[in-house]
Amino acid sequence: MELECPRCHKNTPVPARLCQHCGFPLTSRAASAASGKTQPTNWAPTTVSPQAQPSPVANAGTMHASLFQFGYQTVVSAVAGLVGSTVASLILWVTLPWRDLSAVNSLQIVLTLGIVAGFCIPAAIAAAPDTIQRQFHRALRFGVRGGIIGVTITTLIGLLITQFATPHDVFVGFYGSAIRGALAWTLFGCGLGLADGVSRGSRQRMLLGALGGAIGGLFAFILTVVVRNEGTFVGVGLFVGLCSGLVQDALKQAWVRIISGANEGTELILDKPRVRFGSSDASDVDLGLYQDPAVAPRHFEIVYQNGDFFLKTLPNTPLLQINGSIISAASHRLHDGDQIRIGHTVLTFHARTRKV
Repeated sequence: MELECPRCHKNTPVPARLCQHCGFPLTSRAASAASGKTQPTNWAPTTVSPQAQPSPVANAGTMHASLFQFGYQTVVSAVAGLVGSTVASLILWVTLPWRDLSAVNSLQIVLTLGIVAGFCIPAAIAAAPDTIQRQFHRALRFGVRGGIIGVTITTLIGLLITQFATPHDVFVGFYGSAIRGALAWTLFGCGLGLADGVSRGSRQRMLLGALGGAIGGLFAFILTVVVRNEGTFVGVGLFVGLCSGLVQDALKQAWVRIISGANEGTELILDKPRVRFGSSDASDVDLGLYQDPAVAPRHFEIVYQNGDFFLKTLPNTPLLQINGSIISAASHRLHDGDQIRIGHTVLTFHARTRKV
């Protein structure tokens, strides 16, 4: 038995899911043929929407893009940082005598803070993107990796802090030196923000995360001074995540957003020279396009070269569409607003600057 492709009108043997000639998805063709209805022969990028182009995965794990109009990375990092610092605060509350920190050895405080907060906050931020997509095994891998890196960085920074600051400077700055306390919190926040970039292997995220984390750490210290309550440590993760996300959103040059399909609304900042897309949950896939049978485990890459972004398909993968046209070339230059379609999944490429 063969099915006729609604685009090129050539036959493909079943049970193929994609046309072997042009790559158009055939997953619903049999049902259409049985009912006498015809499939659309054109795909217009200007009219693509979950309502206009329904798909079997459109409602699976769908996220509302309007929730993240403020900035996807900002919202995700802030919420994850808050969750991580809340967990860390509960642990620290029962492990440190907050009422009399002067009785505690500075090294003990540094190790406790570095291990607990240095693990929980970076782990939560690193695991957040995959948790949103409900890829919990992958989230666990990145979370543990981010936490271990966070512990290493913050412990080293903590050892440096003990050379110039006392426990009261760090935790209750209004009792000690404000300058030493502010510097300590700034360095600590910098380490927390840096950990996520290291775990993802992105130099840009390392720099921007460290900058945002440093700003967030300073705000957390100010909050501690103003409120004068040990419970304000919960704000550390919130401020670090919020400021780190804000910096990344404000300075991002290119990003991709899923506008139709599973996990609609998910956004990925293109902060590495080579970013890979596919349905695999392996660590070398930067954005997983799950629940769509037309997406290969490692389908395509977006590569930054000489000031431009190029989409490069990987060997032995189904063809995809850009702005409604089948792409047969191995490399295609991307422009702001280009829409990429693979099966039922549609992504939009955005770029703020482009080499002229």
